[in-house]
Amino acid sequence: MHVHLMMAPTDPGPPIDGHSATSAGIDDDFRMEDRAGIEAILGDIAWLRAALSVHTQSGNVVGTRAMHADIRRRRLVVDRGMQASDEDELVTSTINRFEGAIRGASVVFETGPLRKTRYKGKLAFEVPFPVLLYYVQGAHQRQPGVPVGI
Repeated sequence: MHVHLMMAPTDPGPPIDGHSATSAGIDDDFRMEDRAGIEAILGDIAWLRAALSVHTQSGNVVGTRAMHADIRRRRLVVDRGMQASDEDELVTSTINRFEGAIRGASVVFETGPLRKTRYKGKLAFEVPFPVLLYYVQGAHQRQPGVPVGI
């Protein structure tokens, strides 16, 4: 089943280091800008405590896990259990690309710098919900070794 929600387009901001989602092999057909749809997907990511890879502006990749999606405040809370150098990079990188998966679907979105916080007494980061994300379900995911556009 393919979910396709539409809404008036908004500016996604600059791509990370010249690598937009399209150049990463994600077709714009999977672009989601519907506020309720984004909230639902990020809510699922948090409920499942999904693992996330954060690609920083400098090209480093930091692993984390979703902890909470605050729908009212429109923020995603992620675990901050990592090396201090990785923490510093996440708060100074102006663009961070999150990649994860829920129930066989890839999820990709970009945000600005992460902000240090606490969640239920634990060290955490929070980041505002993105204005768009890419949600690519099962058979539509790009296979390794298959050229983009096929």
